[in-house]
Amino acid sequence: MSLYEKTVYPRLAGSFATADLERYFTPTAEEIDFADKGARSPGFRLTLLTLLKLFQMLHRFPAPDEIESSSNPGVWPGEGRLV
Repeated sequence: MSLYEKTVYPRLAGSFATADLERYFTPTAEEIDFADKGARSPGFRLTLLTLLKLFQMLHRFPAPDEIESSSNPGVWPGEGRLV
């Protein structure tokens, strides 16, 4: 067992159930407003919201190698929901 596996820090699951995505990754209106003001493009907005929600879930920013490209959620157009 590696030192990382022995730590008390929460880790990302390999995949998320739909209910977990809705629970943990749906931004509030305030968070959407924050991302609209802080991001210059839709891609940066998605990145900012994803990192914000990951920070809220893990209580830290994950290292880039912890986030698999397949785990990046999609965005429902017009609704601002990450699912």
